[in-house]
Amino acid sequence: MMIMRSVRFHIAAVLRSLQFPLYYPLILDSLRRKGFEIVATVPPAPPFGLKLYLGGSIARKGDCNVILNPDKKIIACEGTSIVDTVKCFNELLEVCREDFSVGDQEFDYYEVLSRYVVKPVKSPLEMIRSREWGELYERVSSILGVRVHPYVISFVVAGRSPKDRKWLDIRLYPDPALPDRFGVEIVYRDEKMENVLSFIDRMEDNIQKIIEVLEE
Repeated sequence: MMIMRSVRFHIAAVLRSLQFPLYYPLILDSLRRKGFEIVATVPPAPPFGLKLYLGGSIARKGDCNVILNPDKKIIACEGTSIVDTVKCFNELLEVCREDFSVGDQEFDYYEVLSRYVVKPVKSPLEMIRSREWGELYERVSSILGVRVHPYVISFVVAGRSPKDRKWLDIRLYPDPALPDRFGVEIVYRDEKMENVLSFIDRMEDNIQKIIEVLEE
């Protein structure tokens, strides 16, 4: 039986606006009203007429952290529970819309970064070693004088670049500390939130199916 555990889940949005709208102290007041605990160091009041922006982890609810990067216009939530982190992120989006008048059209794209540790039925190293990897690895083995195989297995969207607003990268590798487990890292990016949520709903099922194919 395959055992899967989420160890990191990060969901973010990048804004188009020229100026980052979530400034101090308004953002902290808004998050307090939503039940978040403020963890940012509260700075002194800025000079009259100037806006002050907070970066890094600024608030928390449960194990979910709210993270801001004003320079890159990123708002994000990070935790280990996917359900709880998505819920906190939706609350953060509500803050943007209700308290800062940020419309849906002002979000450039959304991004998910996720990491799992998965214990499959078979040993990850044995799965990799037992497969035929084709002419490329045969030729490299001949050059090096020793049989080689991939260690990190990566699947990306054909015809796209990591710089694109739409992107997918799934990587699996035997965990160096726990060789009977796969580390799985996922990057998914899209311009529509509904596509991101749909991907999240299928994410664990897709991981399981990919590993089952490797086990064949």
